[in-house]
Amino acid sequence: MSNTIEEGVYDFTKNKKGEEFNEYYFADFAILTIVYINGKEMATREKAFSGKKNMVTEWVTFSGIVKNANGSNKTNGDIGNCLKRAIHELGDDYKEGVLDVKVEMYAVSNAYDITSNQRPDSDRTSLLSSGKLKVKVTKEGMKEFAPILCYQTLKNGSSMIDPELEKKVMVKFNSTYGFEVTDANITSEDWKIIKNSLGVPLRRNLSTNITYYNSNKLYLAKYFINQTYDGNGYQKSINTSSVGETRSYSPTCLVYKKELVK
Repeated sequence: MSNTIEEGVYDFTKNKKGEEFNEYYFADFAILTIVYINGKEMATREKAFSGKKNMVTEWVTFSGIVKNANGSNKTNGDIGNCLKRAIHELGDDYKEGVLDVKVEMYAVSNAYDITSNQRPDSDRTSLLSSGKLKVKVTKEGMKEFAPILCYQTLKNGSSMIDPELEKKVMVKFNSTYGFEVTDANITSEDWKIIKNSLGVPLRRNLSTNITYYNSNKLYLAKYFINQTYDGNGYQKSINTSSVGETRSYSPTCLVYKKELVK
């Protein structure tokens, strides 16, 4: 990087906002990473720094290692994670070939809790670093990268295993929102019990990941469900609590998961 993160955010604050910069507000630091593929902006990722003074005052380098599924030390970084988002955004265009990739990293203020999807392009004024690379996509490479690319729809750690409940989740999401659901994956270890002030159960909550098609494009969403307590036990039917973060998802992962089941 040409500057430390602190110097970058100082420039951003002074030039963009015309304000005096308070060097003690370390929660206001963030790095915005942008990935372009074949000349088109495909994904952004924002990393905020809260109270980590040495990172913002001393760092002039940053990790950009994509996770190695076969390695003993599975490292990652903002560049690698943003590139993964960009590959998901490619959709059906993620296939064998060579991708021209450009990466830009900007220092930005995180004072107003602005997410990367909402941050205006006019905030891209304090460039920390940029670079280009070519990514050669092969069938072998796609297979090796798949566990990391598709982990949100795969069982990880101690996630609950209940295929019948996942089928119910798919039906509920479809009936509620009308989208073509392709997969459901429970991500919670167990139900979270919600009780009233007297300790009587009211309902139990669970988090899942859902993949679905909308206008011929595949998406992944965090989908939260619950079952109500009727005095004798929890109802078998499930209710929608809410839908959280939603992002583009690669159709390659649907094929990969089916192959694992086989």
